[in-house]
Amino acid sequence: KEKEIKHLIEDPEAFLFDTLVDNLTTAIAGTDTDDSISMWEEEPVDMQTFIESSEYGAEKYNPTVEPPSGCRPTVLDLLNKMAEPNVRDVGLILGAGSGKGYLISRLITYYAYWALCLKNPQKILGLSSGDPIYLINIAYNEEQARNILFRYISECIKKNPWFNGKYEILDKEIRLDKNIYIISG
Repeated sequence: KEKEIKHLIEDPEAFLFDTLVDNLTTAIAGTDTDDSISMWEEEPVDMQTFIESSEYGAEKYNPTVEPPSGCRPTVLDLLNKMAEPNVRDVGLILGAGSGKGYLISRLITYYAYWALCLKNPQKILGLSSGDPIYLINIAYNEEQARNILFRYISECIKKNPWFNGKYEILDKEIRLDKNIYIISG
């Protein structure tokens, strides 16, 4: 305890980040260190299953139609890499038409799914019971954030059968069960 307090006082940002990483590591392992009970209400599927399976996104790439539909293999590869538990930061430089909106909307939707699979996402993230969890999409300006990214995210959630009955889409936010919000900024 004394070591934790010293760490908190000397570098509060690092302490909070380290605590979050420890809690996420525990969640990914599927156990609570206090009582060895699974933290999952439902075991989450991996990103590729989430994107391609008809139980979730149903966006398996189909190059035989014109234009090709589904999640392009290069985008799916990026999503798989970004969803790995040890990934903390990602920097991408992508040009026009590269699928940035598609990629970010699927990533945020997957994180919302992952959090909803937990029995108590607030506990895992080191928050007080009932505290809101915000997933925020940010763009160059408000119009781009709301008219492009937020629309993409809303559509992802609407067409994903797993989310049925677990959300409410409002003008500027999506309210999910377990006090999880997706907002646009």
